[in-house]
Amino acid sequence: MVLNIGITSLKVNKSKQRLESNDDSAKNPQVGDFWHEMFVPIAVVVARPDDETVLVCRKTMPVDADHWEWDLKKCECLRIDEFKTYLSYGSIPGYWADVVPKKMEWVREEAMMLMFGKEMAA
Repeated sequence: MVLNIGITSLKVNKSKQRLESNDDSAKNPQVGDFWHEMFVPIAVVVARPDDETVLVCRKTMPVDADHWEWDLKKCECLRIDEFKTYLSYGSIPGYWADVVPKKMEWVREEAMMLMFGKEMAA
């Protein structure tokens, strides 16, 4: 019986930590934050132009049968409240996707090279 309570307590704590991490990252997105649903790519934060907006990429493209990459030519600028709303359930507290903070920080440079050429990325 004690073991079951311990496991339940551990699951609740992990779930609470995940919710807090998701909430922090949705309210204050950082370059490289990787949002996924069961590790299916949902979005990556490419840049923070200012305190009110976030540049994200939600499009992927296949590399081969087993791999994908972000289609960084299709980034979009969203207000932070729009980004948070996109990731939220809406009817209940929480998020339908989970974040791995700063997992893909390389996307900023890659996007800059695609958009502006190698000179601007340096």
